[in-house]
Amino acid sequence: KEIRRTMLYTEEQKNIITSSDKHLVVVANAGTGKTTTIIEKIKYLLDNKLTEASKIMLTSFSRVAASKLYEKAVKSVGLFAANSMQIGTIHSICYKVIMENLNFLNIKNIDIKSESYLTAVVYNRHSNIYSTKKEIAKDVAKYRKYLFDKEYPKEVGDDRFNAIHDCQQILEAEGKFLYDDLLLKTIELFTKHPEIRREWQNKFEWIITDESQDNSKPQWEIIELLINDKTNTVVIGDAKQNIYQFRGCSYIFLEDYRKKMNAKVLPLTQTFRFGQSFADLSNKVIDNLELDDTYKKHTVTKVERNTKPEFKRLSSIEQTVDVVERVKEFLESGYSYKDMNVVYRYNKEAIPFMKAFIKNKIPFSVKSGDVFERQEIQFVINALRLMKSFTINDCNILFSMYSDFIGDKTLTTLYKE
Repeated sequence: KEIRRTMLYTEEQKNIITSSDKHLVVVANAGTGKTTTIIEKIKYLLDNKLTEASKIMLTSFSRVAASKLYEKAVKSVGLFAANSMQIGTIHSICYKVIMENLNFLNIKNIDIKSESYLTAVVYNRHSNIYSTKKEIAKDVAKYRKYLFDKEYPKEVGDDRFNAIHDCQQILEAEGKFLYDDLLLKTIELFTKHPEIRREWQNKFEWIITDESQDNSKPQWEIIELLINDKTNTVVIGDAKQNIYQFRGCSYIFLEDYRKKMNAKVLPLTQTFRFGQSFADLSNKVIDNLELDDTYKKHTVTKVERNTKPEFKRLSSIEQTVDVVERVKEFLESGYSYKDMNVVYRYNKEAIPFMKAFIKNKIPFSVKSGDVFERQEIQFVINALRLMKSFTINDCNILFSMYSDFIGDKTLTTLYKE
């Protein structure tokens, strides 16, 4: 049975699936089937009665990625086993920890807010110190970084720092947490109350963490706080895809973890996503990265594709016109729509392309990550919360956060009502 179940996988995947190492770091290149390997590892553990589903915690960086893990788990091990496991983001795990221990924080409930909410509160309470919300947003980001790494942001200035700190304390007293406060409060609970930490440690025999290169320092700290002598861990990541350094993520944390746990490193290098020409291009980039050799594994492939990747960098004002013309050229050359991909930096930059494609009857789909993180959706959610429990202060803050959505006439009418 074991041979039949693993024979379709690469040798690298089999090594990970059947590994008996207590702590494992999987260095997974792009498109190497890491999600499939993770789920197959779990199925292997359950089939061989090495643990129970309820003793497994499976986390990933985003809600979208965690949802995909859950869907694949349902297909592989069944609905009951998937629902028995703790699957979600580290933030969602922290939310559960906090909700079970609200009495230790002296609050009745928590209301999750965005960083822009704190910016709006500072703007409403300390407009005498700041002239623009843009200034506040920059200082708020530096203050939030201070909460994570404890390096005092001298460039902010004491007056501004204290103003932001006071507003942060006000929010906490009202049970209003910023998203990453879930991490900080969980660390506080685990540190100040060892009994809570032990309770959560005893819940899990296996902690499996995907997309670990995107974990911040507090996220790594929480993982380590959940580990005891009986805990097995599998950490999957790719230092080459460490794109969230601006929010304090670094592959150095992954390397520190490997050393602390004396973890065995196993690679996933055979991609199923692209052909050799693209793999060669990828490997040239990898050679120039400033990484330890452990994390610079070259990608190999058995995918047969003769086409070479073609790049066109657009810098003209008429980018949409250029893209439409390029699409037409590709179609005439024998490519299909699904062979093409338009990449942009911000979600809002998709709009001109969408309009141009609709005008020219070009079919397309937009992939923009978690829909609930979009600004307009956040506005709707916050507006609905305001309707449920209205205060004029929260109304001011909401409109300060989303001033682009609310005109002066609308605001005046709302105040009159």
